[in-house]
Amino acid sequence: MSVDNAASEHGLGFVTVASGNIKYAEMAVDMALSLREQHSEPIWLVADEASARHVNQNYPGIFDGISLIPAGYDLVRTHKFAIAEAAPCKRGIFIDADTLVLAPLDKLIAKTRGHGFVMMGAFLPPDSDRKHHGRPVRGLIREFGLERYFTNHSAAFGYEREYARSFLRECHEVYTRRLYTLRHRLQGFVGDELAFGIVAARRGMEPMDKPFPVLWSNELARLQPHDTWKPLCHFINAPAQPALDWMMDEVRRRRRERGFALVSEQHWRQKAARRQKSRPVKRLIARIKGLICGKELVTKH
Repeated sequence: MSVDNAASEHGLGFVTVASGNIKYAEMAVDMALSLREQHSEPIWLVADEASARHVNQNYPGIFDGISLIPAGYDLVRTHKFAIAEAAPCKRGIFIDADTLVLAPLDKLIAKTRGHGFVMMGAFLPPDSDRKHHGRPVRGLIREFGLERYFTNHSAAFGYEREYARSFLRECHEVYTRRLYTLRHRLQGFVGDELAFGIVAARRGMEPMDKPFPVLWSNELARLQPHDTWKPLCHFINAPAQPALDWMMDEVRRRRRERGFALVSEQHWRQKAARRQKSRPVKRLIARIKGLICGKELVTKH
């Protein structure tokens, strides 16, 4: 069945991406298993060939469909921009693969209803002294001729497929033609959220209503087992150890119930460990920059 034919059969669906490394396919499976405990809507995986083959061979039936990343999306950081083209959901809720669903997403679904594209974040004015992915916001506003900039977090967002196709195509063009240049790459990591921020500002996208569904770094640091006051645990940073152990218990339980190999826990723990190690380094860099500028800087969650 073609993607376009399948699209007519599905209204709301969940979408995730796995590419670049098989570990993201393993984490995407765990995300989907945690999501299945909360919702019955279709879950679609958009993946590169290696990840799609791995999931088909080892985890049949976990996803309602697997679509290959279309031609032209050569950079891994652009694969998120392909979801509306690849996944046949008229309304989509995207969730990053390195996320575990802790509670029902009814409020998130409601927040996305009626929006062509909606993300977590906030608009910043031209005189903002904030940075996004290491770039001064005022510089991005000036470079791209914007009236403001949308600082955002792309771990979860909602969209209507018809509108999102053009929105994400524009994100792809901005990223590949204007952001993934030698000058920007010399400044450091070129995150896909920069393109989201630029296009959202151009189009006047309405931000997602607060409270946002994702646990932020300070919330992860004090998270307790069985604490589900926010539904999405994105591994943007390391959860507190007791909470991490609880979530890994749940990962193993779900896999055992399906008869799947217990091979993914290492990926979650390794990611948490890397995030934990990066915290003091980021704080030190922020403190040094603050001293140089003559003021303290507030680091982003």
